[in-house]
Amino acid sequence: MSNWRDKGMKQAELIRIAILAYWKSTKHHMVGAIEAKNADVLTVNRSLMLTESEVKTSIADMQREVKTKQSKHWRMTRGYPPLYPEAHYFYFVVPENLADKAIAVCNERYPYAGLLICNDEGVDIYYPHNITCLRQAKRFKRPKVNDRELLQIAYASTNTALRYIKGYLATPKDKE
Repeated sequence: MSNWRDKGMKQAELIRIAILAYWKSTKHHMVGAIEAKNADVLTVNRSLMLTESEVKTSIADMQREVKTKQSKHWRMTRGYPPLYPEAHYFYFVVPENLADKAIAVCNERYPYAGLLICNDEGVDIYYPHNITCLRQAKRFKRPKVNDRELLQIAYASTNTALRYIKGYLATPKDKE
């Protein structure tokens, strides 16, 4: 959909939209939000399991993730649940041209992480056929999402929709 690019959206933003559409339409997750609770994309499936997806547009950015003891990835590589959000599943999402390098990085640094690939032939938010799962995420054992967490993600979902609609409808003059 070239009109999304014409509106000045960056590659990472387009991938976030495609991933949210993938989880909601292809995998039937009932609630999802972009840039909520320190995550690029959060979704909840019908079994009340939380999935976090983090978009990376470079391998260097992906390799930088394990930094300190407070880092969610530092905690997850040692078998601890992340501080928040406490996802049941964690996925990295990369453009198709980084797939081979991303698999190597995941094997080396992130054994728990799944890997989704987004081809860049155009983001179709109505039918996200451009997403491929190269590696399934391992499940973290934690309680199911409670009502409060579900409401927080639903609220963030509303904010996501409003933010993107506002950005899509804005004219170039409005953005200046």
